[in-house]
Amino acid sequence: MLNTNAIDDNPAVLSTIDKYSTKVPWVNLRATFTSALAALDYLGSNTLDVVLIDVEMQDISGLEFISIVKRKATQALPAFIIISAFDQYAIHGYDLNICDYLLKPVSFDRFLTALEKVRAISQTEVAPASHHPGLFVRQNSKHLQINPATILWVESKGHTVQFHSFQDTPLLVTETMTHMETLLRPYGFYRVHKRYLINRTFIKEIDPPVIKLEHGTQPIPIGKTYRSVIRHLSSNNM
Repeated sequence: MLNTNAIDDNPAVLSTIDKYSTKVPWVNLRATFTSALAALDYLGSNTLDVVLIDVEMQDISGLEFISIVKRKATQALPAFIIISAFDQYAIHGYDLNICDYLLKPVSFDRFLTALEKVRAISQTEVAPASHHPGLFVRQNSKHLQINPATILWVESKGHTVQFHSFQDTPLLVTETMTHMETLLRPYGFYRVHKRYLINRTFIKEIDPPVIKLEHGTQPIPIGKTYRSVIRHLSSNNM
């Protein structure tokens, strides 16, 4: 069970989150707040697994809220999911190690994907050290387990994606790039092109308009709309 709360100064958004939460049997929405300051008080005396929070609010911003919680933390931190009508805060949010970034209006499928990601991470963290740190992906009617630590890059192939690993031959699966970006972001993967996700661990050289990875693989092109991500990758503020 994931214990959550939601913070947004728009009651309609909170109502939507409440409605979505009731559809998921393993999500327990314990409280909602239109004030981030009131939510800070609540979090100080309650343990949560997930906090869903807006960015632009009247008292303090969602980013400030996350920074304050991390600074004052005396116990395990919840996962943070930002819900915003604006995408320009995404990079700053990921600097704070948020779990996901949802753009309003949020669909139920996107909400569920974000919460499933939190649940998968929490299950990995409490698993024995010998447990394989894998994720499951679809290949037609099958579900295959992959290890994100071995993946160099992910490439879009129409309605499928292909994983390129330094250990195995390329693996083609019936997933979408959007879903893979969401699933792999906590493992250090970044979208650098509409067709490519890369594992930051294996970056050898950033030489626009391409990125070169370890193990002698092909250069990965950098998309024009992803230049801010490249600046972020090369800033060392990760």
